[in-house]
Amino acid sequence: MWQVIVGRVISGSGGAGLMSLAAVIITDLAPLRDVASWQSYLNVVATVGRSLGGPVGGFLADTIGWRWSFFGQAPIFIFAMILCALVLPSLTTRQGQIDAGSMKAKLARIDFLGAIFLGSGILSLLLPLRIAGQEVPWTSPIVLSLLIIGAVLLTLFIVTEMRWAKEPIFPLRLLRNRDVVFSYLIMGCQTAAQVGMMFAVPLYFQVTQRSSSTVAGAHLMPAVIGNTIGGLLTGAWIRRTGYFKAPLVFAGVVSFVCYALMILRWKGETDWAESLYIFPGGFGTGMSLNAVFVALQAAINPMDRAVAASGLYLTIPIGSILGMAGCNAVMQGIMPAELASSLRSLGIEGIEAEKIIKQATARVDYLDEAPKQVARVVVRAYVRGFEFSHGVSLLCSVMATTAALLMRNKKLGR
Repeated sequence: MWQVIVGRVISGSGGAGLMSLAAVIITDLAPLRDVASWQSYLNVVATVGRSLGGPVGGFLADTIGWRWSFFGQAPIFIFAMILCALVLPSLTTRQGQIDAGSMKAKLARIDFLGAIFLGSGILSLLLPLRIAGQEVPWTSPIVLSLLIIGAVLLTLFIVTEMRWAKEPIFPLRLLRNRDVVFSYLIMGCQTAAQVGMMFAVPLYFQVTQRSSSTVAGAHLMPAVIGNTIGGLLTGAWIRRTGYFKAPLVFAGVVSFVCYALMILRWKGETDWAESLYIFPGGFGTGMSLNAVFVALQAAINPMDRAVAASGLYLTIPIGSILGMAGCNAVMQGIMPAELASSLRSLGIEGIEAEKIIKQATARVDYLDEAPKQVARVVVRAYVRGFEFSHGVSLLCSVMATTAALLMRNKKLGR
């Protein structure tokens, strides 16, 4: 297992750097007004890849063995490296020439200390949000200790960037630009909203309709399709008009409608038409991903494109974990309390009620074993929990819309 974890750290580091690097290359090779269109094509390719990766990996694991899910990636990566070497033009540094110093001098310019403090600080803050309520209770000393350590490490990161780093890994002066802050906020909130929704939707159909994992997961396809269409339309809009603020505001409003409909209409008996309510949520996120990238690039000095884009992509995993943790915390707080109240109305209390609540929250297939009367109240309690879970996504979409409204609007030149 440790080999798998270390390998995932290495591949995750490369994957994260690849997304930022691809975005920077696009901004260097294309006019800013066309960047959204090219970024939308990149998002479509990435979406298709993510959609195919799971089924293909599962097929390989079921047939020739899971190891080939890893071995099979090697020739794809090698092909990509050769293609990049042959096709991409040579890009120079912002000074206009490649530094000729020694490798030691080049390495000395890298802000390793800032990177360590930033990475470990974010990890220390996000890890308790990921494990609290699942692996350990929220009141556990581990949660508080990790939060304190994270705050100390981020403070050290700020001091390092302000006092010691010659070339900071993330220049803090960027945060004095309100459009940069709003761009990060929009990206983080939209990501948190969609990830929270994608956490809840499969579970909702497993609970209310007893769908299989495959069928429940398939209910997420409208959101994935919405991501793709939203990104493509936004790219076309910005390329045609030169304006990016309108798509950002519209994306927040559309996402708000999605989560509001799910709160109001998903009461346990959801037909195929109402299951499409998640489409506008994915559509809004797809619009935001494209428009906010262009908005960020338009708000900064070209010399800061790489670090600003890296910061933007950093908000995606942060938003994902915050969205997942928030929705999970709300679900675990509301559902057991609602179930306990319903069981009391059936005359079930004490140890028996505690056993039912423990079983119902631990595994969905308990619904197949429980008496019909108990199963009905369990489903009702879950639905109530989902309503509050979607409320977290709704709040995130409101924050994203507010940030979009506060951004400065400008027309991009050709």
